[in-house]
Amino acid sequence: MFSLLAAPMALASDEERKLYLSTAFGPPISTADNRGFFDRLMQQACARIGYQVATDQPQAERALMLANSGVNDGDGPRVESLDNLWSYPNLVRVEEPLLDIDFVAFTCDPGLVVNDWKSLSGHNVAIVTGWKILERRLTYLSSLVKVKDVEHLLRLLKYGRTDVAIMDRYSGLDAAGRIGLEHCRIADPPLDSRTMYLYLNIRHVEVAGKLAEALRAMKQDGTYQHIFQEVLGHVDAQN
Repeated sequence: MFSLLAAPMALASDEERKLYLSTAFGPPISTADNRGFFDRLMQQACARIGYQVATDQPQAERALMLANSGVNDGDGPRVESLDNLWSYPNLVRVEEPLLDIDFVAFTCDPGLVVNDWKSLSGHNVAIVTGWKILERRLTYLSSLVKVKDVEHLLRLLKYGRTDVAIMDRYSGLDAAGRIGLEHCRIADPPLDSRTMYLYLNIRHVEVAGKLAEALRAMKQDGTYQHIFQEVLGHVDAQN
């Protein structure tokens, strides 16, 4: 009788120790088989504090809404000022950074000069819906198209539907290889470089502190660097 009662309690306890995290990033940051950089980093960090983790990749705007409402437990990587600049009051930042991201402009026009935000004026520009830093910086544009993911961005570029596609360098290089995008380039320097963080729903505020400690420990013992090199090192080499 006791064992029959204890089994459901054990299952409930296991479920309580699992974090459901969303991310707006696709490969190589997050992948369907959970072997991306964010996936593996979270698996290791959460295991160190006694949690399992599951990650999924909803559209960027929806990812934030799911985390803020508590349907999911968290979302990342996101910019540092997310909780202050936009209306997501139920999100708390895990204070140890996940990684640094360059936001860059891809273009197939060899004569187009993109060296800062203002140089985008007068051009057709495309971004991913829900990438807050880009939405905020590009409000002045007269032609701004928003699509659901990075692959769609680069297909717009490939077929001449936009002049410039803005995204993070890692996702852009990975997607360009998948769709066979040729004769395009990344404009240098990056339009912006940001340190990115994980955000958790406010009910996990104590977990946020423990995860920050776990991430710091992973950087000190080399685990972080090992994951970075295995997943993102080959992309870095293309820069």
